[in-house]
Parts: sequence; structure tokens; C-alpha cells
Amino acid sequence: KQWYQRRVRGKKRSRQSKLACNRVIDDSDDSSSDVPEVVAVPVPVKSSVQYAAPVLDHPKLRVKIKINESLFFLPVKPNQTIANLAEEAAQRYRTKVGILPKLSLTTKDGAELDSEDSATQLLVDGDELVGVIEEAEHVGLLDKYLETCARLSVEPDLRDLFAGATSQISLSRSLATGKQLECFFTTILCCTGIRKLDLSFNRLSKEVFNTFCSVLPTLSSLSDINLSGCGISNSNFPKVSQSLTKLPLTGLNVDFNGLSNCFVALIELWVSLPDLSSASAVSCTLNSKLEISPELAEKLHQSNILSLNLSQNFITHFPRLPHKLKSLTLGGRSIENSGVRLPTTLESLCLENCDLNDSNFRQYLSDLRSIATFRAPFNHLTSESVVDLAMLFPRLSVLDLSSNPLTSEGLETLSLVAPPTLTLQNCKASDVTADVITALHGSVSVCDLSYNKIDYPRICKGLSEEVRASVTCQGNRLIIKGISSATR
Repeated sequence: KQWYQRRVRGKKRSRQSKLACNRVIDDSDDSSSDVPEVVAVPVPVKSSVQYAAPVLDHPKLRVKIKINESLFFLPVKPNQTIANLAEEAAQRYRTKVGILPKLSLTTKDGAELDSEDSATQLLVDGDELVGVIEEAEHVGLLDKYLETCARLSVEPDLRDLFAGATSQISLSRSLATGKQLECFFTTILCCTGIRKLDLSFNRLSKEVFNTFCSVLPTLSSLSDINLSGCGISNSNFPKVSQSLTKLPLTGLNVDFNGLSNCFVALIELWVSLPDLSSASAVSCTLNSKLEISPELAEKLHQSNILSLNLSQNFITHFPRLPHKLKSLTLGGRSIENSGVRLPTTLESLCLENCDLNDSNFRQYLSDLRSIATFRAPFNHLTSESVVDLAMLFPRLSVLDLSSNPLTSEGLETLSLVAPPTLTLQNCKASDVTADVITALHGSVSVCDLSYNKIDYPRICKGLSEEVRASVTCQGNRLIIKGISSATR
């Protein structure tokens, strides 16, 4: 019992002192001398097991960064800042498209990230970020085009487009293949210097179409684009329209595309472009099957469009035309069945093949007092009404009545009130005399009487040397350069 008490006291004291030194446990109160002293001697403990210090690996952290239509998957390194991450993304973007942008990063929902903040503290694995291009350092477009062609193994047949100034680029009727167009669009990606782009009659295949639509929004200075005959259809027009709405366009041409069911969508595109002043959709098979809402019609009426060409379509019901409209071209449908109301602001009007005749022209034209250019080819206007027609427009300077049934007498009478520029091609006026040509020479600047089967060698004998010198006769071409009177 005494021995047990001494052992317990020794343990308590060793816990309190926490010393590994020699100690003697002695119970001075114990009167028994038979119990020997107990000496506790520390014994060093040796172990063969070696413990290494733990190594803390940085957890894997990867993010997606979208720059325009390009998506990159990047690892986030330890101690990397948002600025470092943006620079790495910019380098990858330059490798892909040849442009080194200055980026700022935002979250997917638009929250801005400070460039000096730690990326590892702000981001989690799998985050999706957006790279916003603030500035872009462009390599030369020609060099970029050659690099792109080499990368895609394509012959650089379009190099001449980038040899000079690139503010206006025309690829019209180039017969470029799909791969050549792919190289072209990749080259002009983010090119802010292009202001006018003509792609007319280059058919966009399915493979090229997505690239084209992704490049369009990056041309931030593009103000005029010609997409005539590019194979745009009812199915892909919405995607093209979405790309075009992001541009500061003032001119848009979509002639000769199959947009039969897109008349309403086309109007919606026009009104979404606040700076649009010129729009053309010739021969697009547009029709009026879909009803135009009153709200959309009013937006079109209030738009800033000044020039509109809708000829050779199947539109039977026109909405209210823009209230500032200066130039209008219609054709291919009877004006009586179109329901169109011509705005009095018009200065230039073309009604081609609209069934305009001697009895109905006053009904549609009598209020248009500001007309300076009037073209009405392929109608039914005769010699009986041409003088009255010309007199409707006090400011008239250009008149085109080609392919209307006019006689020599009508032309001679018309010469009394003819504007400076007069076009009378293919009017079947084969009975034109020397007196008619002399009269036209004295009243116009230019009169085109081509394709009228006029026997010019016969009537040439009755012309003065002055008039004869002013006439150009080559085959079916007969052009009179006369003297325009200063007053009407």
C-alpha cells in the first residue's frame, strides 16, 4: 500500500513538473524503514520509424474564359492574380485569331473582377468568366491572312483585298470557296477599321455560316454591308439578324435572298438599327402572309430610313412607310393592288412594272411635289399623258420612261418640258425624225434613245453639224448630248 501511494505521488509530480530529470520519490512521513528508495531514471525512447513533414498540394483550380465566340479552359496557378489570368487568356486568343487584346474579366452574370485580386481566393473550380476586349493590338491584315491560310492549308487567293486600305472591302462575285471564305472571315475578326463590306454573290455554306455570324459582331465600325445573293434563307435569317443588330449600320442590302416568310422579321431588323438610312431587299420573294402588328408598323413609320428598295417581291399590303423617306423603289406588282400610300417627302421614286397607266398615274403621283427623279419603266404610259406626267413634278431633273409605248409625236411634245436627263430606251419609237432629235438636243443634257430601232443613218442627213456631233450612235445605242436650258 505504501509503495503504491509513492508511485501515484510520483506520477502526479512528474505531470506537474514536465521534466525528464532524475528524481527520488521519498515519503518522509512513512516511518517504515524497510521500504527502499525508488529512483526513477528516464529511458530514452528510440524509434525506427521516420515521419516526413506533410506537403500541402494546391487544389486543382480551372476556369473557362469566353472571349467573343472563343472559349478557353485555363488552370489557375498559385499566387496568380486576375491580371495574370487575363494576360494568359489574351495570349491564347492571339494564338488562335492573331489579335492580342487587352482584357478585363467579369463573371458570367457581369460582376467585374479587380485585376489585382488573387484569382485563387475569388474563383472556384469550374467557374465561367467572360473576357471583355478593351483594346486590341492587330497584326497587319495581310500578314494575318497569310498566316491563317498557311494554318488552314489554303491558297491565299484573296491577298489583294488586304494589300491596300481596308476601310472598304469588296468580295463581290469573287467565286471564293468555303475554305477561302473561312480564311477571309478569320482574318477580319475584330478589325475595327472596316466600314464598308461587300459580300454580294458569295454563297455562304453551312460550314462558313457560323464563322460569318460570329465575326460580324466584332466589326464594331461597320456601317454598310451588302449581302446580296449570299444564300440567306428563312431558316438562317434569324441568326444573321441577331448578329447585324449589334452593328452601327446605316446601309443594309439583302437583295436576291430567299426570305419569303421573313418580311415581318426584316422590318423588325430595320427598326432595331437606329442609324439605318438605306435598306434594300430586291427580289427576295417577300410576301404579306404574316400580319404586321400596329406597334411594328408605327416603329417603321418613325424610323430614320431615307432610302428603301422593295421591288420584285410579292407584297400585297404595305405598312406605313418611314415618315422621312426620300427614295423609294417598287416593282413587279400592280400599284392598284398594293395598298401603298406614297409619302409626300419623296424626292426619288421608281415604279417599275407597276401597271401605271394614263388613267391612274394622277391618283398616286399628284401630291408628290418634291420629286426630282422619277423612273417608271415597263408601264403603260403613252404619248397622251407624258407631258402631264412631267408637269406634275416642278423639280424634276431625271425622267426615265423606258419600255413605255411612246410615239415620235409624243417625244417631240415631251421635248418641250423634258428634264435635263431623259431616258427613253426601247419605247418602240422607230418613227423618230430629225426634228425630234433636234428638239431634244436643245432641251436636255442627255437623252438616251437606245433600242428604239431608229434609222439614224437615214435621218442623220437632216441634222445640223452641231446636232450630229452631239449624237452617239453605236449599234442599238443612240445617245444625244444636248444643251439643258436653265429654266423650264
